[in-house]
Amino acid sequence: MTRSVLITKETDEVVLKSAAKTGRAFIVPFKPNSYVWIIVNQKPVKTLCMDVGLYSIQLNGRWYNWEEIESLGGVYESEFAALGSLG
Repeated sequence: MTRSVLITKETDEVVLKSAAKTGRAFIVPFKPNSYVWIIVNQKPVKTLCMDVGLYSIQLNGRWYNWEEIESLGGVYESEFAALGSLG
């Protein structure tokens, strides 16, 4: 599962160039106002990513920290990736 990444002096050059190109202070794994997939009761569920912070993500209006999301099974860009995680 990809989390938000703070840009520091140790940040990889490729990531740093991408951040400079987009003008972002940190890299987020998902775009706000886009749909993502989470695992609920061993099934992928489509949900709206409303906002992403460095330590949390807002899905359908509720803030989750990354540890909560990880304990649920993660957050994924596609239904296929979510299904693949159930393995």
